[in-house]
Amino acid sequence: MTELGGLSYKSEWNASSYGFVSQVGKDNINKYINSLNVNATAYQSHTATPGNRPGGGANIGFYGWMGGNPKIEWYIVDNYYGNKPGPNSGRLNDITVDGRVYEVYRSSKSGGTYWGTNEPFTQYWSIAKIKRTAGTVSYVKHFKAWQTQGLGNAYLKNVMAYVEPTWSYNSNGKVVVSGIQVDTP
Repeated sequence: MTELGGLSYKSEWNASSYGFVSQVGKDNINKYINSLNVNATAYQSHTATPGNRPGGGANIGFYGWMGGNPKIEWYIVDNYYGNKPGPNSGRLNDITVDGRVYEVYRSSKSGGTYWGTNEPFTQYWSIAKIKRTAGTVSYVKHFKAWQTQGLGNAYLKNVMAYVEPTWSYNSNGKVVVSGIQVDTP
């Protein structure tokens, strides 16, 4: 990841068997979902040069962690290149936020967490049905919609604009993310 000044960065990769998450945003929020401002938003825009490896690619949007038991890793995906991100199972009901329809998934994983622990955690995904390269997301409204589908009153740790190359695929490409803005909830 290369910082480009302000809240902008470039993420380039040429990976054969690993992935990473490049991210910029707000950290150490430490507020429970039920106490968050429901009108808090986040914004990012991006340009991408997808790579030429079949099956590879990246997903782009907003990402973070929530504390609780279990811990929650969450994604709001605005755009992706290559294979659709997220789990292959655990489909929940679609939601509409900001006039856009998202597929929602929940899955269980085990491994490293934001806190540096190795333990089971849950993932929640909102994946836009119509991809875009720029826009505002009412991220707390996603959390509230997930609560109607099983998410408890976890506490929000961070909200980050992110790029994540596809894990476990040969993948290369470049994404420039700019105009990042994250409201304090």
